[in-house]
Amino acid sequence: MDRAPLEIISAIVRELLGYEFKKESVADYATLNWTWRVAVEANTFRQFTLHSPDFGAFATMYAEENVMRRTYMRELIIYMELPHLEESCILANRPDRKADGLHFTTQLNRLFSILSDISSRCSKPSPSICLAFNSETRPSSSRHLNGEYTNAVADAGFYQIDHPERLPHVPNVREFRFSSYYGQGLYWLHKRCAGEIMAKCDSLEKVHFKFRDPYKWGEYLRKQQRAYISEGLCLINTDNLKQAKIEIQHEGMDNESLDVHKVATLHDPLRTALWHLALLPQLAVLHLTGPVPVTPEFFSTTNLEAGINIFPALQELFVEISAETADGRWYFIRDEELYEIERSDPDGELVSDSDDDQRSADSTSGTAVYGTGPERIGWEYINRFRCLPNPETVTPLLTHAASAAMRMKRMRKMTLHLTGGKGWLYPTTAWYANRRFELQYVKQGTARDIGNRDELKAEQEHRDCIYWRVGKWRPAKDVQHAWDEVIGSSGKMIFLA
Repeated sequence: MDRAPLEIISAIVRELLGYEFKKESVADYATLNWTWRVAVEANTFRQFTLHSPDFGAFATMYAEENVMRRTYMRELIIYMELPHLEESCILANRPDRKADGLHFTTQLNRLFSILSDISSRCSKPSPSICLAFNSETRPSSSRHLNGEYTNAVADAGFYQIDHPERLPHVPNVREFRFSSYYGQGLYWLHKRCAGEIMAKCDSLEKVHFKFRDPYKWGEYLRKQQRAYISEGLCLINTDNLKQAKIEIQHEGMDNESLDVHKVATLHDPLRTALWHLALLPQLAVLHLTGPVPVTPEFFSTTNLEAGINIFPALQELFVEISAETADGRWYFIRDEELYEIERSDPDGELVSDSDDDQRSADSTSGTAVYGTGPERIGWEYINRFRCLPNPETVTPLLTHAASAAMRMKRMRKMTLHLTGGKGWLYPTTAWYANRRFELQYVKQGTARDIGNRDELKAEQEHRDCIYWRVGKWRPAKDVQHAWDEVIGSSGKMIFLA
């Protein structure tokens, strides 16, 4: 075994780690000889899951000649720990957000200083890494209480990075991931800070952000957080960026007869962020998912200079849009024909949008209602009925999207997907089966990935195509004309089943 080549030893180490051997156990083999040491370190130092209290021990692992271990590092997953509280449940004790921010900043400064120092001392070229911020934790002796977390969010607020411009730069970060989901992300960190952290990572080629936009936050807090998320996205200024995936998970309304929160106007900060990204010279892939509430004017290029080259390198654009618009309307209305069929069926599960239903709902039979703030203002029965595209909102959305596509000269695939949100994942009526909306523009030779993949496959081989998956509905003539101009006279518009 002493003479076994490095490739064989490395394969054995990978197998041991694959069988869920602890890294500490596998590390014992590194003492056998030089070959085993290289094989063990190359695998065990490849990916680190690192908690902020362990930053000092992490630095020690790369002290002196051990700095060469940096050549093995490919991924670093960070869990940040906030100051200890006896009662950390936000319902029992409002944390000191200034103290949280100073503590977080100190730990972040320490991590970035360590990474910068390691790279500067390594004589060999350091490979680029993926840096992921996955979660925040707070040690405590308390148990969580049941109650209205949404109320507590507004009261407690969010902590921020103190003087983010003073953070050290981290070299050779190829990919940056940031999660702000509750329970599995940096939920209480100010949303703009995602961009502030990312801005200190050099050589970025990929970014992946995860945010939330729950209906239960209320209109004001949702609007505020949307602005902060957008501010962070506008801090992306690296010319090397090739891929951006942005998730803003919107948890929609279960009663579609209620008023929709107005979280944006024509001056939508998220739209500003979109056109900021449009100026990045190498961005080839952009996904905006959630689904995300957007205004019908989201793709409008009206305020952009006529000669400006938007998304000069973009080849793939995917946008997942919620049924609710960002300006307080809907992208769907009730399908009257389907409604009449359902109403005449004695065995049908009729869902009505009538306001004269006087039944009273509660926590066991209904869905919570939220207004301007995060305080629950009542209960309503679950009422989903919108499944037919609304011409008042869908028409301008699609027309502006076509105009934008005309200016994206290198686009290979552009997909717009309107979804009903999480509530539609468990359909109980015919309404869900009829609520689908997908549009995909593909260039010649590019495979589509909506609908039946085998159907009309040959069409992709010799012409540009627009694929619609919209059921029986058909877009207005001016919308079809706008997309006809995108694909040209040799292109083809295809409606899928």
